[in-house]
This record gives sequence, structure tokens and C-alpha cells, in this order.
Amino acid sequence: MLDDAVATQDTVTQLIGAIRRVRREVSGGAEAREQLVDALVSDAHRLLGQLPEQELGPRAAEAVALLALVAGRDVEPVEGSDGTDGRWRIAGRVAPDRVISTVDPDTGHVHKTVHHRQDGFTGHLAIEPDTGIITDCALRRPAPKTTNSGHS
Repeated sequence: MLDDAVATQDTVTQLIGAIRRVRREVSGGAEAREQLVDALVSDAHRLLGQLPEQELGPRAAEAVALLALVAGRDVEPVEGSDGTDGRWRIAGRVAPDRVISTVDPDTGHVHKTVHHRQDGFTGHLAIEPDTGIITDCALRRPAPKTTNSGHS
């Protein structure tokens, strides 16, 4: 038996991956994705609007806040909509402190160079110059970029 480094994915994650692939490979896939984004944002808004009034524990409150953030910050009304008709698309601009992962909301895009980007944290080390001993370390969310292009 050989182990594989593949990440096991639930059905929702597999569907998202398959939808992204169809969008890239199939003519008309982008339009279908736009309809999916609209439906997902509408579902998120409906869910948030129908939650019963109750005191939430820390984990539940964090989950609700994250859904509200993703369904609010990363989308905008479709062209010709004022936002009251519930028609949505992924925003053409990227918020500097955009959440890039619902699994680890504190991670961000790290720009090592103009052409090399990876996701994660910025690491900071304090090293004693004579001995090379690490005397302090910290991980921080990457600083937001000052200029952004459209992202979807």
C-alpha cells in the first residue's frame, strides 16, 4: 500500500473544484459560474437573515461572522442592480485584508517578489548575530498590498 499526499475532500469542496475546472475548460462555463455565485450569495444572505435570535457561543459567533464577511465584502451587486434585488457577482476589486481561507481566516497572500506569491503568513526572526541562536520569532498576517487588480 502506498500513501498519497492528496488532500481528502468533502463533496462541497469537490463540487467547487469541478466547477472551477469547467469554468476554465468549457465555453459558457464562466456564465454558469456567475449564476452559481449569485445563488450562493443569495443563500448566504437568506441563512444569515433567518437565524433565530439567540446568544451564540464563541465558535458559532465566529462562523456566522465569517459567513457575513465573505458574503458581504467579496461580492457586489451585478451591473444594473442597486443591491436590493438580490443579484450578486464577485467584486471586481479586492479588499486589502481579504479573507482567503475559511479554514484559517488569519492567513493571507504573501508577496515575496513581484512575480512570486504564496499564501500563508509572514515570518519574523530575531537572530543573535554572533551565535546564530534564534532569540525571538513571530508569525503575522501579511501586510495588505496598496494596489490591487480585479480578482475572482
